[in-house]
Amino acid sequence: MSSSTSSRTSVSQVQVLPTHSVARYDRNIVLPFQPNDYQCIIPRKTVDFPREGLPEGWVACQHPEGGLYFFDKQRRLYTDANICDSEVHAQLENCVMYLRDRISADDLKLPSDIDIVLEPSSTQDCSTWFYYYANHNNKTLLWLDDYELPGSSELTTIPSLTQLKHQMEHFYWRHVEYFPHFQDLHPQAAVDLVGILLFAITDKLTSASSTATHSIADLKTMLDSAERAKALGENEYSTAIIARLHSSFAHTRFLNCHGEYGARLEKRQSVHGNVRRHRSYLVRLTAPLLFFTPYSHLRSIEKLWVDGTVTHVSWIHFRTELTAGWQKSITYSAFLFIANLIFLNVPSDALSLSGSVNTPYLILRSSSMTCLIGSIFTGMILSWQYSGDKPTAAAAHFLHSKSHPTRELDSLAVLHALPYGLMLWGAMTFISTFGIECFASMERSRTYAMAGLWAVIGSIVLWSAYESIRGRILLTDEKSYIVEPLPSQKDISQKLKSISIERS
Repeated sequence: MSSSTSSRTSVSQVQVLPTHSVARYDRNIVLPFQPNDYQCIIPRKTVDFPREGLPEGWVACQHPEGGLYFFDKQRRLYTDANICDSEVHAQLENCVMYLRDRISADDLKLPSDIDIVLEPSSTQDCSTWFYYYANHNNKTLLWLDDYELPGSSELTTIPSLTQLKHQMEHFYWRHVEYFPHFQDLHPQAAVDLVGILLFAITDKLTSASSTATHSIADLKTMLDSAERAKALGENEYSTAIIARLHSSFAHTRFLNCHGEYGARLEKRQSVHGNVRRHRSYLVRLTAPLLFFTPYSHLRSIEKLWVDGTVTHVSWIHFRTELTAGWQKSITYSAFLFIANLIFLNVPSDALSLSGSVNTPYLILRSSSMTCLIGSIFTGMILSWQYSGDKPTAAAAHFLHSKSHPTRELDSLAVLHALPYGLMLWGAMTFISTFGIECFASMERSRTYAMAGLWAVIGSIVLWSAYESIRGRILLTDEKSYIVEPLPSQKDISQKLKSISIERS
């Protein structure tokens, strides 16, 4: 009687809360160091190396990554908890009894092959556990309580139930990836994955605005892995590979409103339409001072961060172009800075500069060097900030942290424009000092000759700048299209001949 009472008391003290995943990578388990006098001695004739303290009916499983988890085949129960510890095992059994009581009270009938996952709290609170059920029939998770689904904050719209199904599939496949042992995957799962990857590769090859989140090279590697996993047969390695890839694509479908009215069909398409963004006074005031380059950077950021989401391919392309532009600004600024130093060492008499123009000349030369130093240092600092292989999730978090309620990402665009803008100011002041050197002479014939030459070269530079800007606008129009070759003259003649025969 007393044992039954204590068991009910322990069950009632357990707090079991819903979750959607396990914190396998955030446990921070610390193993002790070996003592100085430690000796690792294996007894003679040792053949088996069983796990000590493993409760009856449980199997210790090793994930392909190396993580340890346990599985009860009779109850299809998975856990990362160290059930070799009798106290932890007792707490887990109390959680199982609690959930059984809940199911009985709700008169709920669950499928016989449903998985249950129990997760211990990451804190020191031993009475708090987390759970979820994984339903293999419809590839979703199940809870006995209302559960606020994480990940919905990634959307800027209100998701429908059919759209939420994609996120549930994402969680389901992550469950299969985390616990690949004893998972009876249907062969159709591998077939579907191969089809998804084949279409993604074709879409990337034929469309410049594909919503596929990986490059063609990465997709081909994934396809090869999926086909090899399919040929490998059913084991924990092939199961983990197929599940991980399915999880990634299911989450992408959720973010793109796949199968919904108004789904995102192009990577730079906002589900809210072409919303006209308000430009803050910060970018309006600084854009003319930085030769309107903040607007270009702002458009690049807006193309990258569509509806609060960032894709892997877009992030890599954005970061590569951004750092390459800064490196060019640093290189140009360094060359101009060296040129300024060379001209500063030339005496004013050798440059035919009178006293009235020598002071403005030195001011402009010093201003040019100051702007170029600023361009070099800002470019170096920003290049360092964006260096390294930062994950896409970190990029989305970074952009979200830089977004302001009123200025949005305007301040970030101005910051990105500083190296190039300062370099242009350094170049303009450098050209101004060179102009002073050209026109400071009192000889009228030399002045007229230099004026004509400056007019011709200036016109060529302005024309090339206009054509470059115009061509860049046309080249950045990334609509979905396939370029078809024009018909030859022979094809046109044969077509006209066939039409005349039909008429006759």
